[in-house]
Amino acid sequence: MPTYRQALPGQLLRAGLYLVVLVAAHFFWLHLKPGILWTLVAVIAGAAFVPPRFSELASAAGFLIVAGVAYFNYGQTAVAALCAVFGVITLISGVRAASRGPYA
Repeated sequence: MPTYRQALPGQLLRAGLYLVVLVAAHFFWLHLKPGILWTLVAVIAGAAFVPPRFSELASAAGFLIVAGVAYFNYGQTAVAALCAVFGVITLISGVRAASRGPYA
């Protein structure tokens, strides 16, 4: 497993790609409320600075929290469903990565 310093450029690139997709989805399809949009931006950007072994787990937790907030507080079911799907997929991937150990 790469060190934090070695993995950071790749994580920042991935976060940038996710942010571009989020902005495109916001303008062309989802029309997110500002609270949800900025929370998703914070989740994506914040997960880029978590150590590589736990980055996907942090993303998964953030996506699942945003899904709950979008559904219960804002009533945006499409956004909640999309975030929940991304959260579950990322959670499964993150658990697999974390269980391999630091040198796998």
